[in-house]
Amino acid sequence: MITAALFRPMRVSIEQKNTMRLGALLDKLSLTFHHKMGMPIPYFFRMLVDFTQAENPLGDSDDLPEIEVLIPCTTKDFEILPYSLKSVLENSLNPISQVVLVTPEKFLVEAKQRFPDLKVATDEQVLGSQVIEQVVKSVPLSRRGWTLQQLIKMSYSRNSKATGVLLWDADTILTKPTTWINSTETQILMFSHEYHLPYVRNAENYWEVAGKSRGMSFVTHHQLMQPQVLKEMFPQGEQSIIEWIESCDWSTGSAFRNITHMEHGFQIDIPNKSSSEFGEINQIPEEISSEA
Repeated sequence: MITAALFRPMRVSIEQKNTMRLGALLDKLSLTFHHKMGMPIPYFFRMLVDFTQAENPLGDSDDLPEIEVLIPCTTKDFEILPYSLKSVLENSLNPISQVVLVTPEKFLVEAKQRFPDLKVATDEQVLGSQVIEQVVKSVPLSRRGWTLQQLIKMSYSRNSKATGVLLWDADTILTKPTTWINSTETQILMFSHEYHLPYVRNAENYWEVAGKSRGMSFVTHHQLMQPQVLKEMFPQGEQSIIEWIESCDWSTGSAFRNITHMEHGFQIDIPNKSSSEFGEINQIPEEISSEA
């Protein structure tokens, strides 16, 4: 069985060269295979495409647009969150206009006490009672918390006035300087190794975009969302989100992820440059852990 460990020497070599050409070539080949053969890209090749992406494909410039950072969190995240915040603030090459924490109502007071300099909102404030009621009605209890968290990301991003909203997992540490979106609204696109066909089929059916899948998963520890794209997906805001929730087959567990597939995988008219998740780790580094 081929594993990521077998690619470590290749990964180190590619990271040292940090070239965009090889990653772009393999990305194009994988997309051609996916569309010509009508099959998912093999896991081996998805890893290969991942490992060959350039470190910071958008580079740096003086006119990068401001972005917001959105971090859904609960009390279990509050210990690691200062390190996560520090890493994003130090390594984001895009100026950050504000960082917003979203937490359940019962953790609001503690979040404000721990992070007095940040804007803190509740799940209810971001989603609205009608969306939450629909989730309670439609989504199995075992997946409800995770689903609410993802809907919070989509709803907040849709209503943002920023050029982009960087969605960030509270336990993720950014280790390398990164440009998320440039002045032409070309954005970095994070992707992962997983690929589950029902997620794609769900999105294709609901948004009527059959054949536009890129054969990759874009459900990652961090991702930039463009509000303009989400407004096209959910033109009526809260009502559109409720209609989408009602349309999903929640028994498959695949419903939410098709939002991210649609926002990034199917909106092929939105310029993007691929990047793997090499620039982050979703655990506390040893040097940080020893200080905590």
